[in-house]
Amino acid sequence: MKPRDAYRIAGMMLVVALAAGGSGFRNEVWKDELSFWSDVVRKNPAKERGYYNLGCVRAKQGDIAWAFDLFNKAIAINPSYYEAYHQRGNAYDDLGKPAEALRDYNTVIAIVPDYAEAYYDRGLSYERMGILEKARADYERGCERGSRRACRERAYLAP
Repeated sequence: MKPRDAYRIAGMMLVVALAAGGSGFRNEVWKDELSFWSDVVRKNPAKERGYYNLGCVRAKQGDIAWAFDLFNKAIAINPSYYEAYHQRGNAYDDLGKPAEALRDYNTVIAIVPDYAEAYYDRGLSYERMGILEKARADYERGCERGSRRACRERAYLAP
């Protein structure tokens, strides 16, 4: 083998080794939602989407306190980010705090008046608080805007 061929082979081996190492690192980042969105937040701390999605992952895992912090960060970056208000409202509702949830659902509806799921979720909060007329009205609004869940609840609460 000529020395020049040996250098070429060594160079190709180096490229393959570097690619394999980088691939292994990316596999760690992509192994689950938590590692992926944590990496997104680390690399893009001024973007609300990473905080929002990481908050959704944390809420799904039952870590509501951390989820609140992440939703709050997303809202601080973009005060019109209605999805973050919506998920924070859902987290309040999961904690049995429907009055706090109502504030966030009201904000969502103020930002996006036709967001059907916000009416559905606000209806659930009203229902949990025993305010059935408002719950029915919100289920009706949600149903009119396309929420099947709101239509089912509306039928269930029909007078």
